[in-house]
Amino acid sequence: MWNGVKYYPMEGIQLGLVKKTFALIFLSVVLYATFIATGSLAVLADAVYSLADALFVFSLWLSLLVVYRGLFLSRTALRLTSLSIFILSLILVFSASLLLYSSFVSIKAPYTVQHPEIIVASEILFVFVLFYLYISLREEALKEDVRALVGISKDVERNILASFLVIISALFSMINLHALDPAVALLISAYVLYRSLVLSYRSFRSIFGISDPLVAEVIRDRVEGMGARLLDLHVVGIGPYYYVEVRVDASHLPDPWDRVEEIMRRRIESVLPSSAKVRIMSPGGGI
Repeated sequence: MWNGVKYYPMEGIQLGLVKKTFALIFLSVVLYATFIATGSLAVLADAVYSLADALFVFSLWLSLLVVYRGLFLSRTALRLTSLSIFILSLILVFSASLLLYSSFVSIKAPYTVQHPEIIVASEILFVFVLFYLYISLREEALKEDVRALVGISKDVERNILASFLVIISALFSMINLHALDPAVALLISAYVLYRSLVLSYRSFRSIFGISDPLVAEVIRDRVEGMGARLLDLHVVGIGPYYYVEVRVDASHLPDPWDRVEEIMRRRIESVLPSSAKVRIMSPGGGI
C-alpha cells in the first residue's frame, strides 16, 4: 500500500472550498471598505473574523489537495503545506493582536462611529451570505466523510452571531451610544486571536510531526478495542488537520462491514482534534 504514491481523484468538495475561500475574502474586503467609511472597529473586527474563516477553509482545501494528490507520503510536501498555513496564521495572530489593543484603547478614549446605517446595511448583506455558506457547508458535511466541515460550519455560525453583535452596536451608535462598538470589537478580536493561536500551534506541531506517534497509538487502541485486526495504519498531520488511513481485517466480526466501518470511523474521529479525511479499508469489505 505504501510502496508508492497512490493518486486519489479530485472531488467536487475541493472546488466548493475554493469558492467559499474567495467568497469570505470578498466579504472581508467589503467590510474593510465599510470600516474606512464609518471608522467602526467592530466592523473591522468582523472583517478580520471573515479572513480567519477564509484561512480555515483554505487550510482544509490545501489539506485535502495533499490527500487526493497522494502527497501525504512525502514528508517535504507535508512540511511545506503546514509551514504555509503556519505563516498565514501568524499574520492573522498579528492582525488580531493589533486590533485587540486598538479596541481596548478605544474603549477608554472618545470614540465616534460615522454613518451607522451603512454598517447595518453591509452587515445584513454579510449575514445573508454567511447563512448561505453555513447551509452549504452543513449539506456537504452530510454528503462527505470530512469531519472538519462540521467544525468550519460552526465557525461560520459564530461569525453570524458576531455580525448580529456588530448590528446591535451600530443601532446603539444611531442614538449616540458609541462605546459598545469598541467593546464588540474587543470581544470579536479576542476570539479571532484565540482561533489563530490554535491554528498556528497545530500547524507548527504538524511541521515536525510531533503528535503523530501519540495519535496513532490512540487510534490503534480504538480499532483493536472493537475486536478488529489492524493490518496497516498511516497518520499524518497536515496543517491543523489529520489524515488517517486504516486497513483492518474485520471478517470475523458478526456485524456487516458497513456497520463496522461506521462505528470504527466514529471511534477514530472522536480522538482527533480535527480530521481532514479518515479512510478505512478491509481486504474483504472494500473502502
